[in-house]
Amino acid sequence: MISKIDRAVLNVLIKSSGDIDTFTAYRRSRLSLSEFGKCVERLKASEYIVENGYNLSLSDKGYKAVSRSLPDEVGDYSWKKIPVHMRSNKMSVDEGYIPSKQLLDRRTFNLNKNEVN
Repeated sequence: MISKIDRAVLNVLIKSSGDIDTFTAYRRSRLSLSEFGKCVERLKASEYIVENGYNLSLSDKGYKAVSRSLPDEVGDYSWKKIPVHMRSNKMSVDEGYIPSKQLLDRRTFNLNKNEVN
């Protein structure tokens, strides 16, 4: 079983691309130095992380442990679904799109107030 402290360090490592400097992992984990050191030693002993000089990286066992602890569905994202009556046909790449003048930024496109209407 992975503790919350171990999970915090593993999350820092999975969010980094590849490996991460030990000091950077310490700062991002927001743990005390003694807790972080104990946690790293515990994770190295259980082969969840690998230490390469001053860098830390996740092992295959660590990736599997983190992926098992993440929920499959984070939440209900029904608010992201577009209602059927508001959907339109997809535009082709070659099709032109003319935006509404009212939605354009007046400063960027040098529009006067009377030109927008």
